[in-house]
Amino acid sequence: MVAESRRTAGIPALRGTPEVVSERLERIRELGINRIFGSFGFPGLAREKAIRSIEMFASDVMPRFSRGPAGVSGPPEPRQKA
Repeated sequence: MVAESRRTAGIPALRGTPEVVSERLERIRELGINRIFGSFGFPGLAREKAIRSIEMFASDVMPRFSRGPAGVSGPPEPRQKA
């Protein structure tokens, strides 16, 4: 069960206010996870509410993570083909 495995791994669910989501993302980053996959809608949720969630994440959460951990700025360098 995915929810159970997340709980036992110490990974909090990313839902709540922008402040709560930001705090949880910071904890996730401390676990060494630096990429996430977001799902902002589910069956039965009005399209407008899903769009509002995406907009809130983009405007209120993402800017808090525009810089990497201390000493790291910007996105990682693209991998070069061997």
